Amino acid sequence: MPVQPSDIGSLVGEYASRRIDRRQFLARAVGLGVSASAAGILIDALDSPAASAAARARTSKPPTTTLTYRPQDDIEDLDPAAWDSQDDEIVMYCIFEGLVTYKPGTWDVVNCLAEEFEPSSDKLRYHFKLKQGIEWQKGYGEVRASDVKFSYERIAGLTKPNIDSPYQGDWSALETVQVNGAYEGTIILKQPFAPLMHSTLPATSGLVIPEKAVEKLGKRFSTSPVGSGPFEFSSWVPNEHAILKRFDNYSGANSAYAGKTPWKTIQTDVIGSDDSAYAALETGSISFGYMGPELITEADHSSLKVYSRVTQSYYFLAMSVKDPQLKNLNLRKAIRRAIDVPGIISAAYSGKYERAYGIIPPSMSVGYWKDAPHYDQDLGEAKHLLSLSGLKDVSLKLACPNDEADSSAAEVIASNLGDIGIHVTLEPTDSATMDAIPGDGGGGPHRQLVYDMYTTEPDPYWSYIWWVCSQIGLWNWDDWCDPKFSSIVAKAEHTYDDAARDALYIEAAKMWDDEAAIAWICYPTYYFVAQPWADPVLRPDGIPILWATKG
Repeated sequence: MPVQPSDIGSLVGEYASRRIDRRQFLARAVGLGVSASAAGILIDALDSPAASAAARARTSKPPTTTLTYRPQDDIEDLDPAAWDSQDDEIVMYCIFEGLVTYKPGTWDVVNCLAEEFEPSSDKLRYHFKLKQGIEWQKGYGEVRASDVKFSYERIAGLTKPNIDSPYQGDWSALETVQVNGAYEGTIILKQPFAPLMHSTLPATSGLVIPEKAVEKLGKRFSTSPVGSGPFEFSSWVPNEHAILKRFDNYSGANSAYAGKTPWKTIQTDVIGSDDSAYAALETGSISFGYMGPELITEADHSSLKVYSRVTQSYYFLAMSVKDPQLKNLNLRKAIRRAIDVPGIISAAYSGKYERAYGIIPPSMSVGYWKDAPHYDQDLGEAKHLLSLSGLKDVSLKLACPNDEADSSAAEVIASNLGDIGIHVTLEPTDSATMDAIPGDGGGGPHRQLVYDMYTTEPDPYWSYIWWVCSQIGLWNWDDWCDPKFSSIVAKAEHTYDDAARDALYIEAAKMWDDEAAIAWICYPTYYFVAQPWADPVLRPDGIPILWATKG
């Protein structure tokens, strides 16, 4: 069979990105039918100063107009009332703005659309005055107080028809948004709501959208969004790329804390393989992007720059208590003692993620349970608990994301449970299906075990809210509902004193731990690899602010 140019090209790319060494290159080239002498000449050329200089030139200068970014996953839904994933959130922050926002790279809350924003002394009323002259994209006119009212009441379920937003809880305390004029209004709460200035208004549920555009576009708004931000949505080819164009009539609402973006275009390029993404970074076709932990050591020894942030998100193994087998408490406890969490982190995430002993990480100032039990693997104890369950021939299915790392984690869990006599069938699932809420999310209504990660905002409310009784059938994938647990979480929402909130969340954590309906795995570290010229801006939890990236 003749040598295929594509095979040689692929081999050259692997060597140029240093994923194989000189010996491996020569052996594989000969295996492809290249003579030993020709292979030697080729690798000498690749190692020449001229070749190295050409590679450096490709990555030493920024492109003139386009920032290319590799996300972890493709976008799915860009409606602030219905978004699904972190990658939706990243793109939404380019398109939409809120009354207030986090100053890029920090948790400091600053005004954005609001010229004035003042809470009452009892924190039940928040008066705002909009900056004038802020234009909507796509010719939808000027941002008005009526748009603020529509945006927030729509998520809260106060508009008709009720869209049943999964983020309705972010506005559960909202009574109304009172419009006092074209540019002024007041957010009126019916009860205290501690997360409002931490994980509602400065985050996705605080983004403002144009009422006229939603009325005109209907369901198409999710994939044809309109905002007031520095970039407007241009096009999307699913599983390939999304393109954002700089909004020429951008008002500069963020000018008090951000300079003008240097980019005319932002393009997200979906690259499923970390190896392929790394090669794209090496050759300069990607500006910066998410990278799995297994390639970070290699990146550290290259001319590329590496950024990392330990997130407040969390990986978990949920056990559906409504399942006929998993409703048995001793079985759930057996599973919790059988799994090898350090082994999972080592096999799936190169040992680079931080082990979790609860839902709240140490970096979150409220709700961290520092004395949480450490359930290390104990196969003897696990077998004893399994025998106490009285169950024989236990067979379970485990739903998990179908990406390489998370599937590897699920394989370790299946192997661990096999060691105590539990047969596990893996059900790797694409992200769109895994996140389909309501419906087949988390393995569907007949789920048993679910391995996945939830993202969060910087308040314990946003971590706990998905696991209360009202989330049964939605994001509560262990299907455990205890009214007392939900009541404690609700009380913490309405308490402003941090010490009191801390105590409430820890009380809830202890109840949950007693039920053994979930096992905590790790807090992921997000790694980003960038060209030498790129200067990404990341939130403290690793969310990249694409429009603020400098070149």
